[in-house]
Parts: sequence; structure tokens; C-alpha cells
Amino acid sequence: MAEDIGAATTVHSGLGASVIADRYEVLGLLGAGGMGRVYRARDTSLDEVIALKMLRKELAAQPGMLERFRDEVKIARRVTHANVVRTFDLGTHGDESFLTMEYIEGRSLAQRLSDGPPAFDETLRILRAVTAGMAAAHASAVLHRDLKPDNILVGKAGRIAVTDFGIARLAQTPSGTAEAFIGTPAYMAPEQVEGRDVTTASDVYAIGAVLFELLTGRRPWLGDDPFAVALARLREPPPDPRSVRAVPDVLAELTLYCLAREPERRPADAGALARTLAAIGDVDMTARQVFVAAVPEKAARTVAILPLRGTGELAEVADGLSEEIVDALSMTKALRVRPLASVRAATKSEADARELGTQLRVDVVVDGSIRNRGPQIRITARAIGVADGFQLWASHFDCGPDGLLAAGDQLVKAIANALVVDLAMPARRSLDAKIAGRYLEAKARLRAAWHDGNVHEAIHILEPLLLEAPDDPRILATTAIALARSAFYAIGPDLLRARLLADKALSVAPDFGEAQLARALIHLYESDVPAAAAMLRRTVTTVPGFSLAQGLLGALLLEAGSIDDAVLHLEAARSIDPTASQLPDLARAYVYLGRHDDAIATLNTGGEIDVLGLTSIARFQMWRGEIRPFESEIPPVLDAPFRDALLAIQEVHRTGHVSEANVTALKRSVECRNPRLRSARAQFSAEYLCFAGRHDDALEMVAVGVDAGLQDALWIERCPPLQSLATFTTFRALAARVSERAQAVITAVFTS
Repeated sequence: MAEDIGAATTVHSGLGASVIADRYEVLGLLGAGGMGRVYRARDTSLDEVIALKMLRKELAAQPGMLERFRDEVKIARRVTHANVVRTFDLGTHGDESFLTMEYIEGRSLAQRLSDGPPAFDETLRILRAVTAGMAAAHASAVLHRDLKPDNILVGKAGRIAVTDFGIARLAQTPSGTAEAFIGTPAYMAPEQVEGRDVTTASDVYAIGAVLFELLTGRRPWLGDDPFAVALARLREPPPDPRSVRAVPDVLAELTLYCLAREPERRPADAGALARTLAAIGDVDMTARQVFVAAVPEKAARTVAILPLRGTGELAEVADGLSEEIVDALSMTKALRVRPLASVRAATKSEADARELGTQLRVDVVVDGSIRNRGPQIRITARAIGVADGFQLWASHFDCGPDGLLAAGDQLVKAIANALVVDLAMPARRSLDAKIAGRYLEAKARLRAAWHDGNVHEAIHILEPLLLEAPDDPRILATTAIALARSAFYAIGPDLLRARLLADKALSVAPDFGEAQLARALIHLYESDVPAAAAMLRRTVTTVPGFSLAQGLLGALLLEAGSIDDAVLHLEAARSIDPTASQLPDLARAYVYLGRHDDAIATLNTGGEIDVLGLTSIARFQMWRGEIRPFESEIPPVLDAPFRDALLAIQEVHRTGHVSEANVTALKRSVECRNPRLRSARAQFSAEYLCFAGRHDDALEMVAVGVDAGLQDALWIERCPPLQSLATFTTFRALAARVSERAQAVITAVFTS
């Protein structure tokens, strides 16, 4: 919380939230599941906070679905236990149905697991609580059938409780073919996959899958296709958690016992499992070192902040304040916040806020305005649930000109509260009104010019601010980033000054995400890739919602050969920003994994594909021996050598032939001062020269890339056209240098 929020700041909150059935006031969105959306709400009749679950309208229209929803209440009421969430009542709101449940303040086990696997004593505590709750359900002849970390709550006071008996049924009821494939594939027992009768032993299997994840930090069965994941357990034995992490034998064997292929080889029910657990004492084992990838939580709410509307002199201030709000909200793993650039592209249409939310594929949209109101400034904002249009929250904030940033902080906290997430915000000093306005304007200009290098306007605004507020980490970090971007497009003395400013920002605020990102960019542009990767890991740990940092770290890990961790971060970047600049890197990772369709689909994200996306698609097709024509307009902002190279690549795909002119253009494309760009262009050129059989020229390009700092070991190892160079001594020597650099990156990331 800001230490100094400005004397003139006044906050009014809680205005205009939706009320359901004239009784339940919506306080925030807790999440969404297969059956519906869950809200935190206040029962105005009893003046207590409850959880309210709305049945999805599209499901309600299906035959028998309302009866199933009603059965959920009847079944769940049969189970009374401290480790089971109590269900209260069923009701209707217009043409929608809902049920009310006990609200437990905390988070789901899925969200807890995003921090990494817990200590073994904590794992046992969670396992015993879940098993006790499920034993009570089984004793009442109730099956859960969809037990998973998302349906296990971890309360702030330490209580563990099983929730969401949304597809539960009585144990004596036959499953039938219509009910056979209900559940979450990652946790379903083999008999559930096959459509055989589901029993209490099926719930035990799910407990085993949860235990595997508690011990290792990952699911026992991995993959993107949920049905392929479900079917895999019919063909393969259950994985041993000891193959992933060093875990106590007793817990590993218990996991395998629960995950046995045949139901009769597992504990018969949760009560039997509880008796087995009672015989296990406390597990004593030296703490493990586990690399935990800092990415937004799997169950994170996705939100879009529409640019604040402002007129006149407040227009650019509004834009910059919107950036500040997005950056602040991005600091929590429990949210995926769409970058403002993606949101701006969508807001060019005339759609209303809810329609924009659908286009942006988010759960919640926040829109608002900023305007003068006498001597003060008023910020008005509201949060809207995209699925149903419920207004979760609405507020206005009045402040003096020197309280803009503080009012923005208050707005961030109000949004986080409406989304029921904890937000750690560092204390920040207020800025003079004039400085704050210029800073916000510079930040907006920097973000708008990010991809074309035209950051001079932002730098021109920031320079005098450094003189007036020389110790403010926001101004220091933003200026460092602007200077680094300037240097990226035209290597020069700006990089040295950027480093000095970033270091000063870090000395003032070591945990400030933007200062960390600035330092990571400078390391990268100075060709110190290990230091850049280590700093990026620190950045995404501090601010997991930074799409750029997630994508850059993923790209560096991909080059270094850590493909699984690379995909994790690259997919996190895409989940935050579907048009993330690292999508070609994610596509390349998919190609390496043999997932060609996924690679093409990734590059098709966002509709129209630009020339670089089309060139990447053509490149991957060439890797498979396919040369297909494609045409695309080349933007004038690209430098002449690279423009000529792209034209040459288009000609190769049009004619199937690499002419001498093409060879010349490909080799000239590396004539740029930026070593990262030079290295990447050398890779493209080498591939097409290999395709043309010009091995000496290809080797020359590989050497250019290595001299520029190439550390892409995975490309050396797996790029198909490059394999024609494998017998060359020169290539093997270059490959050894690349491998050594890649290992340095892995060491830096995993030991930082």
C-alpha cells in the first residue's frame, strides 16, 4: 500500500454491484468451472459472506441439466464434515439457476501448487484432510467423480475442504453410457475413461493423482489433448513420482497404490485410505531444491483493462495511468492481465465492454474514465463479468493533481478485491502533479513505440524528469528501458547509460519488476545471455504477469535446450497476451516436439498474419521438405538488407529455386549492428543456403551467428536443413561453442 496516497485523495467504493435474486450482493468473481461461475457474495438477509454458483446458461438448456444441478444440492447436503464445503440452498435469478455455499477465504490447491510442491509434512496434512472429507462422502454413499486441485480449497486459517460436487452422484446409482465420460481427464480413473461403473475406488484414484502433483509439482499424465491424456493411462503404467523428484519411498508407494490400473488393487474407498495414512508417521527428509517456473496460476482469472477515457490534457495522462494499472495488476499469479496494446487493438471497434471482453477472451472487463471536476480529478471505473454481464463492482476516486498515481493504486486494489485476489504492492512515494503527468505520458509513448524503435519522444519527456526526481525508481526504470530499446535498434552509448540508470533503480527498489526487466534487457542487448536469463527469471518471479518477460525467458530457455521449461513460459506469455511477440518461438518449440499443427495454429493467433509470421510458417514447411508460395507486404520500417532477404525467401518459395541473387540477399541480411538480430538472421540464411546445397555459404552464416553470440543449441541439434552440415569439422567446432554457451544459460537460470 502506498505510504503517501496524497492528502486530497478520497475513495468511494462498492457502488452499483449486481444483486442476485434480490438478496445476494455480488462482491467478486471467484472463478469458473465446468458447471458454472462462482462468485463471492453477501447474503443481505443474514449479513454474511457466501459463495454463489451460477449454472452456465448454455448447460441449463440441455435436457436434464437443471435436474443435475438440483441433485448437486441434495447430494452435497448429505455430507457434513469439516473438510467438505457446506452447501446451503438452490435458487433462481431470472432464467438462471444458482446454488449457495459456504465461503472459505483462501485459494484453491491448484493456485497453491503454482508456488511449487509443498514440504512433505504439509503434503501429508493436505492429503489427510482431503481423504477425511472424501471418507465422509463415501460413508454417505456419495461419489465426487471430479476431484482435482481446483476443487480443493486451502483456507487462510489452515482449513482444507473439498468442494464442487457438481457431477457427484449416489454410489449405488448405475453410471450408464450417457454419464460415462464425465470428469476432468487429467484425474480420471481408467474405468471412468472406459465408461465402466465409477466407484469409491475411482475417487481414490483421483486422490492419488492429486498426491502425485503435491509431491512433484506436475500432473502424472501430461499433454494438451485431454482425451489423449485420459486414454494414455489405459496403455501405460502409472508414473512413479520418484522419476520426477526425490520423494520419500512411503509417499511414492502410496501414490502408486492409489493409481493402480485396476480398481480392486487400490484402497477400496477413502476410509480405507485414511486408515493407511494413520499408520504413516511424520516424514523426515532433507528439503529438496525444486526449480519452480514462475507463471500465472492455471486457475487465474483473465482481465482486460480498457484504456481510461480522457479528453484534452488528460488524454495522454489517462493512457499512462492505464499502463500503470495494468502493470500493477500483473504482479499477481492469480491474474492474467491483457497487455494494453492488445486491448487497444480490440477497442478500435464500436463494441461495448462486454463484447470487447468476448473478443479478448477474458473473464472480466474493467472500463472507466478520467475527467476534471473543478480543482480535482475524478476517476470512475467498473468491473463487468463477461459471461453474464454482472457488474462486480463500481467506484469513483477523487484526487488532486498530485494524487493521480495514488488514486491509480487505490483503483488497482479495488479491482483486485473484486476479483478476489491478494495483491502485493510495494510502497511508493507520491510524485509532484506535473512530474506524474509527464511520467505517465512518457510511459504511454514508450509502450506505443516499442516495436519500431521510435522511442525518442519518450526519452525527450523523461530526461528532465530525471533531474527533478533523480531517485524515483519508476522514472529511473522507464528511462533505462527507453534507452535500452533505442540502443537495440542502433547500438550506441545509450546502453551504457541505460545500465547505470537500471542499476540505480534496483538499488532504490530491488523488487521493482520494471527495474529488473530493464536490467534483463540490457544484459540481453550486451550479449550476456546467461545474466539476462537469470534476471528474467527474477523478473517473472516478481511479476509473473509480464508477458514480455515470460516470453523472453521462454525464448532463451528454448535456445538453451530446456524445451519443457521453455514451453511453460512461452505458453504463459501467450495466455497473458494471445498476440505475444514470442509466438514464433512457441511455434518453433512445437515443431521441435513434432506438433506441426499446433505450430501453425499458434502463428495464426489473432487472425491476419504479418510477413514475419508467414515467413515462419514457410520456414517450418521448408524444414519438412515442403516449398509453398506465399506473398506478403513487407513493412517499410524494416532495414533494407532484411527487406531484401524476405523478398528473396518469398521468391524461393515461389520458384522452388535459390538464385545467386537470393544467395547474395540472404548473406547481406546479417549486415546489422545488433548482435541478437545478426545471429537470428544468420540462422534463417543458413537454413535456406543448406536447402540450396550451398554448404560453404551456410557454414559461413553459422559462423557469423556464433561470432554474434549464438547460443541456440536446440537449433544446432534439431533443425532439419542443418543436418547436412553435421559431417563438416568446422560445423562440429561451431556446435561445441554453441553448446557451451547454452549450458551457461541453463546453469544461470536453474541456480539463480
